[in-house]
Amino acid sequence: DRVKEVVGYCVDNDMYVVLNSHWDTGWLEDNIFDASKESAIVAEQKAIWTQIAKAFKDFDAHLIFAGCNEPGMNETSGGVKSWEKTPSAVSRLVKYEQTFIDAVRATGGNNAQRCLVFQGLGTDISNTSDFMTNLPTDEASDRLIAEIHYYEPYQWALMEEDAGWGKVFWYWGKENHKDGSAHNATWGEESWVESQFAKMKKRFVDNGIPVIVGEFSSRVQTAATRDDKTEEFDEELHKKSRAYFNEVVTRVAKNNGCAPFYWETGS
Repeated sequence: DRVKEVVGYCVDNDMYVVLNSHWDTGWLEDNIFDASKESAIVAEQKAIWTQIAKAFKDFDAHLIFAGCNEPGMNETSGGVKSWEKTPSAVSRLVKYEQTFIDAVRATGGNNAQRCLVFQGLGTDISNTSDFMTNLPTDEASDRLIAEIHYYEPYQWALMEEDAGWGKVFWYWGKENHKDGSAHNATWGEESWVESQFAKMKKRFVDNGIPVIVGEFSSRVQTAATRDDKTEEFDEELHKKSRAYFNEVVTRVAKNNGCAPFYWETGS
């Protein structure tokens, strides 16, 4: 009831809402590779989305449903598991997303034509474009949207402190490197963004499937939070780098037919 109230505020103000099962303890998100849980997850996915769809079926096209969030992301981080080596996990995720789509459509009303979002593998561009060879299907025409998230490179967007295998990137972009710094980005800059989003255009947009970048941002580094005490931290250059990163990702995503959503949690 509370979620319906908030969705109503948004729609009444001509805003669009993407409603998803965002984390929810990871009952689906963190068990994509576990075949023993497949039947239970299918049952729960169907039950949850049947209930949600019935409760929200009177909302118009300003409301969009997304069936997952970052399915399999935690399982594949750091190379613990691989989509490439476990094609059954890819099929399992598609099955869970198909369950979501079928459950929503079965409730009728505005849900018969509502736009629905399915996530790529771990919402990662490379894994999605390389290994998600089969996609969920829909009885409604032109109502599916693909979603990925963009936190690349990890050393720039998410890494909190230096590790034995690499440094945190404080500075990003060809004009934002600091002379002599060990914390300049060494990969994942402008040309990487271009090549990554070109994959989404080729795989989805050019085939009539819209793409949303459901989250993108980069971690704020400050003199107080940085771990490296061996060199001076240039906070202004870091801020400039972050602003430039946001601009590049936004521009390149849109140029490739993808709609970017900046991820801000108050930090």
